[in-house]
Amino acid sequence: TGVQTCALPIYCMEIGDVIKQKRKEAGLTQEALAQKVGCATITIRQYEAGKREPSISTLQDIATALDLEIFDLLPDDP
Repeated sequence: TGVQTCALPIYCMEIGDVIKQKRKEAGLTQEALAQKVGCATITIRQYEAGKREPSISTLQDIATALDLEIFDLLPDDP
């Protein structure tokens, strides 16, 4: 189908939660973040839901769009 599913579901859910939290803190909608990143809104939705795993380059684009460092988007170690 061309959709890259998450190899580590727990990790993807955690990173999705972080993306969602940081997006909301920035006052952006999923649509606005998608425009800044240059991807489809559904892609942001899938990242936030833990159904899809962002590549490192996409994670960097998300961090840049949110005026963060890429490490700010990584979940804390348990």
